[in-house]
Amino acid sequence: MKSSLKTSIKHVHVIINPYSGSSKKKFPFLNFILGIQNKTKKPLPHKDIITKIKNQFLNTNIDIKFFLTENKSHATNLAKQAVAENVDVVIAVGGDGTINEVINGISNTPVILAAIPFGTANIFCLEFNYTIKIENICKKVIKGNYTKIDLGVVNGKYFACMAGIGFDAFVIKKADLCLKKIYGPLSYIAVAIKEYLNYHFHPIILTIEGQKTPIKGCIVIVGNIKYYGGNLIIAPQADPKDGFLDVCVFKYHGIFNILNYGIKMKLGTLKNSNNVSYFRTKKLKISPVGNHSIHTDAEYYCKGSAYISIAEHALRIIS
Repeated sequence: MKSSLKTSIKHVHVIINPYSGSSKKKFPFLNFILGIQNKTKKPLPHKDIITKIKNQFLNTNIDIKFFLTENKSHATNLAKQAVAENVDVVIAVGGDGTINEVINGISNTPVILAAIPFGTANIFCLEFNYTIKIENICKKVIKGNYTKIDLGVVNGKYFACMAGIGFDAFVIKKADLCLKKIYGPLSYIAVAIKEYLNYHFHPIILTIEGQKTPIKGCIVIVGNIKYYGGNLIIAPQADPKDGFLDVCVFKYHGIFNILNYGIKMKLGTLKNSNNVSYFRTKKLKISPVGNHSIHTDAEYYCKGSAYISIAEHALRIIS
């Protein structure tokens, strides 16, 4: 398969989540620790985003339309509408959750994805080099170069970055939209500290394809890319074009273990920890024992058992 392909772009839909990345309070030191890049000095109103994008397409023959999401899953419906209308490119403006909704509408179709980072962490954009400059991303779309990447699948739902099972998914569920709007990434840390002492770390039991012996851990992250939460590296060998998922199993909890995990993720050395098991696989199963929370791309998804697999070359993205 060619690493880069090219097509003529004639029709573009822009799907904007007007609520993404709108936290009222900024915490520069926390953003530095997590490796979260500031998008702008202050959040742009969606009207200004539309104007900036329109200006880049003025002297082209490309038809462009804009859509604002109104509720959860609306971006998926808008993406499916784009497929039905034979649109060439969908530009998702928002965070990783918005991108996740869009890919669940355009995966395994000819529609190509581009993304403009306006969420909290934006690790999809970090992985695929979508800069914070709207102009640069629009120029890439106009050129029409694209590549194909793999997606992960949890019980039929796609994810581009990672899926998580256990405590982090539980925290994501508890950190509701209201908290995220006000405090941004700090909302996750505040909820994690609040819930940690009362959380029951029942063992997560998983089975890796080709291995008969089940594996146990307290938190499991399944990565399609290497980043987690910002520029923290959780799966250093992950490559979204290699046909494999990278599975990181945290064996133990406890404050000192968790702090140690965080430091090693920041340094990119987590894989070498004796307290972590690291696997590469195409398929795995999560046992229903423990009824654990599950998230996809940092959006809460479900509880219970899960069948997780790789969907090779399932998404086209602007390169």
